[in-house]
Amino acid sequence: MEKYAKESQVNQNSNSKIKFLLAFRFIEQATDYYHQNNYQATEKLFQHAASFGNESRLFYRRGKNLYYQTEYQSVLAKLNQAIAIVANDEQYYYWRAKNLLN
Repeated sequence: MEKYAKESQVNQNSNSKIKFLLAFRFIEQATDYYHQNNYQATEKLFQHAASFGNESRLFYRRGKNLYYQTEYQSVLAKLNQAIAIVANDEQYYYWRAKNLLN
């Protein structure tokens, strides 16, 4: 996947999502840390992945990760960013509501 992502970068001007392909290795590693409850390491990798583009699922996953670090203001900001990109994903609203209850 990483090789394909790098080779595809010549086409990033015609498709903005191609640049984001480079983020997936960081997202995969962050997911491993997340499942180990290592939320700080997860956030560092998600921050790096975010440097490749603004994707709603990444904002959502960062919001969930920050929730488990009890950073509720940051959670709200990330989930609002996800909703601004994709307004019809019920998971975004569920986690925003769950966060607001804290």
